[in-house]
Amino acid sequence: MFEGASYYADKVDTTMLIIVGISVFFLIGIVAAMIYFVVRYNHKRNPVATQIKGNNLLEAIWIIIPLFIVIGMFWLGWKDFSRLRKITDYAMKIEVTGRMWKWDFKYPNGKTSDTLYVPVGKTIKLEMRSVDVNHAFFIPALRMKEDVIASRNTYMIIEPQKLGEYDIACAEYCGLNHAYMYTKLIVVPEEVFDAWLSGDSTAPSATTPTPTIARLEPKNENEYIKLISNHKNFDLLVKYACISCHTVDGSKHIGPSFAKLASGKTDVMRDGKKMTIDIDAKYLRTALLEPDYEIVEGYSPYTMPTLRGRVSENDLQAIIDLLLGKN
Repeated sequence: MFEGASYYADKVDTTMLIIVGISVFFLIGIVAAMIYFVVRYNHKRNPVATQIKGNNLLEAIWIIIPLFIVIGMFWLGWKDFSRLRKITDYAMKIEVTGRMWKWDFKYPNGKTSDTLYVPVGKTIKLEMRSVDVNHAFFIPALRMKEDVIASRNTYMIIEPQKLGEYDIACAEYCGLNHAYMYTKLIVVPEEVFDAWLSGDSTAPSATTPTPTIARLEPKNENEYIKLISNHKNFDLLVKYACISCHTVDGSKHIGPSFAKLASGKTDVMRDGKKMTIDIDAKYLRTALLEPDYEIVEGYSPYTMPTLRGRVSENDLQAIIDLLLGKN
């Protein structure tokens, strides 16, 4: 009936259906009893009210039966949750860091990502912390949520059983862009995960040759909008979800519009100081890989996820060329 991605999700759904079924049963029973009493004891049929002073058996029934029903519902939810909390044998631990307004993941070998990649059929422990305010790590497809507290470490154990991509959200209001604090849980075959985890990072390092510093030549904004919208590499802005936060028509969104690049300059805040800088390949590379280094004036830090570790050098250079207006 429901689509879950784990054994635990199926158990939660079953428990929910049982609780809803019990609730509907009592709702119908209570409404039926109310209708019966309204008809049976209306003024015409019962002009003199009958006083009932007590019935020990009836009182025992309406205390004992609901008590056992409530205990039963609690046990249904607790038994599987308790099993997960007691697991000590897991395939790996992944560090989860929450901050306004993004999630970061660090793997045992030091690799980092802003998307949670895990192998299917494995038990994973997520060790979570916040570097600012309280958050809540919520994976609807797994029916699991855990608070991520600024002053303490918390954890969650997941057992994904189905391949696929699933939403991860923050379920605790954490400020202005709380509604955009989303990422993905991507469950892949074990061999694919192992290859990704052990592969060399595609992000540039100290040994990566520095590209030629090309600069965006100032353009008419409408001309620039038309140029990038019809560019051969525009699909990369979709692939890496750039256009989820940046528009191409000049309108304001979570991040500054790409159309505002047309002037060839931008005002940014760096280390608390405002400065005007040229829009060139070096600036764009830094903005994509270290988005909090320079914040465009009027926008908030900790909003844009880094592409470091997620984008190939070819794709990165193609995005830079696209934003520079190069063919």
